[in-house]
Amino acid sequence: MNACLDNITKFYTASDAALAAALQAEFGKEIAALDERVEELEVAQERREEGVGNYVGLGFTGYSADGSFSGDDYNSGATLTGRAKVWENSNNFAVSLRPELTFVDNGQTALGGALTVDFPLKRKELLDGSTVSAWNAYAGIGVGGAIGAADGSYNMYGEDVDGYGVIGTEVSLVKNFVGFANIKLPFGDNSVDNYAPVGTAGLGWKF
Repeated sequence: MNACLDNITKFYTASDAALAAALQAEFGKEIAALDERVEELEVAQERREEGVGNYVGLGFTGYSADGSFSGDDYNSGATLTGRAKVWENSNNFAVSLRPELTFVDNGQTALGGALTVDFPLKRKELLDGSTVSAWNAYAGIGVGGAIGAADGSYNMYGEDVDGYGVIGTEVSLVKNFVGFANIKLPFGDNSVDNYAPVGTAGLGWKF
């Protein structure tokens, strides 16, 4: 409507000009508010499509007690995981929570979660001049254990409930999707005689 009022000068009479001026004066605040809201929505959509943001995802997880990828000492599973930002500054450094639930092929169900510091490796500028991280590296610490496991049993995080360090990366792909990968380093033995690193890689959906 505002664009029409601006361009009506090509056709108007004096009375038309007065009417256009009156309409712009009457609805100017509403038009400005709508313009601002449209820009906010466009920036929010751009932020979600271009940035890593928050997501939930499904990944493949594997770890080997003896360094090999065959036999009874290799375990694998499917992991439900995600990222929830709890803080972010203007340079896109952030702090995030990363829960995960893994169904392992040895019959265990492992539940864990980590708190990470996230470092932007690639940033993109948005319409309003702000930036968003399109590619992160992250590092942090977490804790986890097997649900319903007997005392003294080993799981991907260690013996019983144990802590771990994690390093990883995540990148925004096409619009709604994120690719992610990480390595968890247990603080305690997660096999009889070995601290086996646990690797996870997968695809997430932004929300």
